[in-house]
Amino acid sequence: SDATHASITLNEHPGLYQLIITDNGTVKRDGPEKGLGLKNMEERVNSLNGIINITGKNGFEIFISVPKPERNEI
Repeated sequence: SDATHASITLNEHPGLYQLIITDNGTVKRDGPEKGLGLKNMEERVNSLNGIINITGKNGFEIFISVPKPERNEI
């Protein structure tokens, strides 16, 4: 990436965890397929019943939201 600034934010809310990763770089599109790292992130988030949103507007952003496990699941 040609980013000059990156940010990682982790928030804890009452019912979920939220991770936001952003940078100010340009999104390079080499083809229709996502890279292996992004695919692995999507699979992991999906396995945790979470939501992942990846955008390339005004830089690059990955927004992840994962519900907290129920007390009896820990």
